[in-house]
Amino acid sequence: MIPDNRPGKRDFDLLRKFTDNFCTPKQLPVSFFYGEEKICGIPWESRTTWKRIDSNLTFTTIRGTDPATQLEILAVCEQYADFPVLEWTVYVTNRGMKNTPPVRELLGIDTAFAMQAPLLQYGNGDAVGNDSFSFFDRPLTEEPFEMQPSQGRCCDGAFPYMRILSPHSKTGLVLSIGWPGQWKARLSGKKGRAVVQAGQAETDFYLRPGETVRTPRITLMAFAGDE
Repeated sequence: MIPDNRPGKRDFDLLRKFTDNFCTPKQLPVSFFYGEEKICGIPWESRTTWKRIDSNLTFTTIRGTDPATQLEILAVCEQYADFPVLEWTVYVTNRGMKNTPPVRELLGIDTAFAMQAPLLQYGNGDAVGNDSFSFFDRPLTEEPFEMQPSQGRCCDGAFPYMRILSPHSKTGLVLSIGWPGQWKARLSGKKGRAVVQAGQAETDFYLRPGETVRTPRITLMAFAGDE
């Protein structure tokens, strides 16, 4: 018998459990330091709009602006009706007339998922050898595990597609990080949670008037069942 691997209700329920309220200003899982302040989500007054692209795809757009410096955060979330997947990209723009304060550690995802004894499955990407695209299992502990590719090549020595499994409950997440350059991921396990942080590596900059920077696109797919 060929197994039925089509997504079902359990998969969609699991995605809602993991990402509930992600497409809202306060719970948007993006963060960065702005001057000396850590910004999580969109903490300012914001506006949310929805656009139905087709029968299976909806765009949720969230836009908010810092009244003091006119820094705008724009998040575009893509939600699917036919697959347990959520994607988002965040754009940060200086709408003011002066340079912004420093922006540091811009993360496209900074959140934690409820998982007992989380297990990370990850790959080494193109290692230019016979062991290229090898995959490994690593239990996530309180000691953070970091990975990033080499010299700005997005798949050189690290692979931006990974799985985080909860073996006891036979559930998990597939995480992918967009490819626009030198990405970095930091993962750990703390008190029944999988802590996930990812974005461009070593961000430390300011924006001139009119300039925009974006995070990598983040994609999450939930699944119920074994690997």
